Amino acid sequence: MNFRRNSSLFASRQGGFVLVIALSLMAFVVLLIISMVSHSLWLGVWKTQNPNSTQDELVGIAYSTGADSVFGKTADESSSMISSSMGINRYQPLDFPSFNTSYPLYPQLYSDVEIGNDTAAGKRVRSEPAEAVAAAYAYMHPQSPHRDDPAFLARLKVLLTAVFDRWDANASEADLRDIGYTFHIPYAYALLKHHRPGDLTEDEIREWDAALVRMADHNLSHNPLLYYDSILAQLWLNGDFRLALGIYFAGIATGNLTYETKAQRAIDQVMAKAVIGDGGTSYVGFNNEVSTYHNASIGDMVWWWILTGSPEMKAALDQTIPYVPLSVEPAGFQEQSTAISYKHMYNGIRGRYAALLKAYLYGDRYNYYFGKDLENSPSNEYKIPLAAVYSGPMTALTPPTGFILHDRAIMGPRGRWPDWAFVATARDPQTSGPEHPDQGYQGRQGGKNTFVGAMALGPWANNTPLRAALDGVCPEFKNKTGVSADWARSIVDDGIYRFLSQDEKSSTITRDTFGSLATSYRLSTRLSSNATASWGAGTSWIGEQVWLLTKDRVVGLVQIHTEADASVYGLDMRIVLAGGRKNILGKYYDLVENETNNYTFGDLHVRIGENTFDGRHSVQRIGMQMNVGDDYAAILRLHDIDDQGDDTLIHYPAGTRRWAVIECIREGRSFASSVSNVMEDDENVAVLEIHEPSRSFLLIQNLTASAQTYTGSFGGVGPGTPATLHRNWTDSVDVITPEPGNPIAIDIDLPPYSHAIVVSGADAANHSENQNHYEDIFLEAATPGI
Repeated sequence: MNFRRNSSLFASRQGGFVLVIALSLMAFVVLLIISMVSHSLWLGVWKTQNPNSTQDELVGIAYSTGADSVFGKTADESSSMISSSMGINRYQPLDFPSFNTSYPLYPQLYSDVEIGNDTAAGKRVRSEPAEAVAAAYAYMHPQSPHRDDPAFLARLKVLLTAVFDRWDANASEADLRDIGYTFHIPYAYALLKHHRPGDLTEDEIREWDAALVRMADHNLSHNPLLYYDSILAQLWLNGDFRLALGIYFAGIATGNLTYETKAQRAIDQVMAKAVIGDGGTSYVGFNNEVSTYHNASIGDMVWWWILTGSPEMKAALDQTIPYVPLSVEPAGFQEQSTAISYKHMYNGIRGRYAALLKAYLYGDRYNYYFGKDLENSPSNEYKIPLAAVYSGPMTALTPPTGFILHDRAIMGPRGRWPDWAFVATARDPQTSGPEHPDQGYQGRQGGKNTFVGAMALGPWANNTPLRAALDGVCPEFKNKTGVSADWARSIVDDGIYRFLSQDEKSSTITRDTFGSLATSYRLSTRLSSNATASWGAGTSWIGEQVWLLTKDRVVGLVQIHTEADASVYGLDMRIVLAGGRKNILGKYYDLVENETNNYTFGDLHVRIGENTFDGRHSVQRIGMQMNVGDDYAAILRLHDIDDQGDDTLIHYPAGTRRWAVIECIREGRSFASSVSNVMEDDENVAVLEIHEPSRSFLLIQNLTASAQTYTGSFGGVGPGTPATLHRNWTDSVDVITPEPGNPIAIDIDLPPYSHAIVVSGADAANHSENQNHYEDIFLEAATPGI
């Protein structure tokens, strides 16, 4: 009987539950319909009031008018902290990410907030912007032990006031575009206004909103090519990202839909496309990554993904995994030669924070190798995102050495050994590259001042393992009288020298035991400009280079000629050697001439081979960033015979050509047995012949825009020695079988601006057609899986 009574009771309750659920569903449907109708009517009203609104603005309303950007909550809700995979929000930019409490520095997340300090500079203090975000999180984050502590609110207001006072009606452009502050300060204020509106006075809201409007309006109008036209070629990634984040959170804080949608589109549709091959990002326009800024770029990408869950940004981050392990030597130095001409920084910043973020995000042990030393002492700028993505303890994996591979970021060969490394870059800053074809615009800024670089490495000393770098090589002419104050691009001295490239035609070959680069380009007058500005016709002077890069040497033939009569104040070949930067890393090395045309700089040796400059050699000590008093680098110039250094105008008739053979090795290695320019002064084909004790190379370069045929012979190592032909336009390798007792006969058709290499040697490795990439060498690299 009890069983029946209980069963009846259960059935009765079950029926009641079904009725409740049904009624609830009906109520939900009614509310949903009302909400949709209401929102539709609201959109109609908004569109009527804003007849010039764009589709992007209408699309942005869907989430910008949702709970994540409605102000007026009197207190935090439990929903204000999204607890999902890795603490990532899904388009809830003002909800707090959850923290992994096992993050090593979790107890110290807020230790950098200067409680009781009632002063702030509001500019040029790198720690203040991140301190503002830390103070906001300490005061409002649901996991914070300091939640609702008025001392943190007081400090936050001090930091906000210092910046917003600077963004007043008299704010300068430098103030409004201060990328150190434009992200963190608007974000911290938006958090406060969203989660604790009662803690703000009416005057604060009015004045601070006005400050945000000034900042956002200025930066939107400053760069319409980015925010209105979405031109990738215009992008300055690490700077524009901070500015766009500021505009975005200014939009959320002030309810301005234009700010939100313009900034979001710039971030998701332009900045997320700035990733190039093998994990690098474009710096400005289509220029190669600048290693110094990789931390900032990746940090901002991670922030955006944490706060919005942007799938576009997640896809971009996924591609960046290889960059640090590939471009930073395991000993701890990152080459500088492939960076934009004026950002060869030599400052020791080598993407370690970015590496640590990627190690946590993807479980990549190669990245952890570089980031682990900062795990217990990071900058306050990275503590919060690191806590949001921390995934647990890891063990580091030492990156490999002893390889040559094709680096997709620099579009050329990269070689690495414990005491030696080299690079050759064919990425053209004037064009968009293979990742983003058909952009319709040429890149911002100017061309390159080198196509190759090399470095000698040793035990850690003077804050670096660097024992000297061949930073770059290029021909140049002196355009004006005076002493150059800008070795990097000659913009400070208004173009005293011309050496930057434009209209590049470059090609590379990468094999297991060697790499090569050939290029033909015009010396440019462009020093800096926007993407919509023409690069112009350039000068009448043409640069041509062909280089071989191996574990033993970097050796090349570098030429310059003029297509028209030209009058200049000097003509030379310059070789830039770097020992570091004074008071930062490295040391001063004397440039010592051991014998004629043979120099030593640190652990590097440079030999000037055959050449037609025939004039004096001069040395100019420089700082790599032109800092006053820095003389840790040197420019060795090989002057033309008529260049006496007295700023006398020299006339060169059309067709004048000068060239030099240059070789660089590290301590403990020997120069090649012989290096010669086979086709001296030929206008169509350049041929560089290199002999080592056990192998020989013949590099053949087409200098023209037309197909060329080269017919010749090559002795190689000796009779009967295996030989192969390698070409940049095909991965296949042809075996060459010389007739007994005769040299190798060569008859090859060369496409425009191409090059080929004949290799002679007994070692089968020299004849492989294999071209390695990152994934072939870094076998235990993580793949995106979250």
